[in-house]
Amino acid sequence: MTQDLITAIVAFVATNIDEMLVLTALFSQTNGSTFKTVNVVLGQYLGFAVLTCLSILASFGILVVPTPWIGLLGLVPLYEGIKMLGRLFRPSSQDEPSSGLDNVINSKKGRLASALSHSATYQVAAIAIGNGSDNVAVYIPLFTGSNGATIVLITITFSVLVALWCLISYRLVQNRVGAALFAKYGDWITPLVLIGLGTFILISHGTVAILLHNVRP
Repeated sequence: MTQDLITAIVAFVATNIDEMLVLTALFSQTNGSTFKTVNVVLGQYLGFAVLTCLSILASFGILVVPTPWIGLLGLVPLYEGIKMLGRLFRPSSQDEPSSGLDNVINSKKGRLASALSHSATYQVAAIAIGNGSDNVAVYIPLFTGSNGATIVLITITFSVLVALWCLISYRLVQNRVGAALFAKYGDWITPLVLIGLGTFILISHGTVAILLHNVRP
């Protein structure tokens, strides 16, 4: 059991170094109208739960996805980053209102239910899934051949580490230096991080090469 625990921790850390950068960028936006802290945390858990379930299914041979198709997940952070970047060039009068629907939801439901009803939570979940191609590649062999108890142990370990990752990323934003940096450049850092991440995923999995090959006359 100790060996399984250590293996799970190493696998999580190895596949989520870049995710800490993404989370830090997302937490930097929680003072505005785009995200709230609860959206980021809940969305991260939802996205990671999907990645874990996909990995378990693939480890049992129920789901088989070629590596280049996994790379298509990179389109998600790429799209979200471009969308965020586009907002920076809109006149302020065209900004989407942030209070109407949120106020109605918050007045009738608890905070958690409100977050589940908010599209921002699913944006974060989509970004987490889009950044999960390397996670799936590592977690499939991790779950392969594991018994039920080991799968439960790994899943619980991942859940605890997701909370730790969120806490560290949040603290980085709240740090005096980090707060000053993101207050000044956060609106640009976040979309550029997502665009760079999405592009890297598409290229590193050979997805771009296959797409270009298929569109050649």
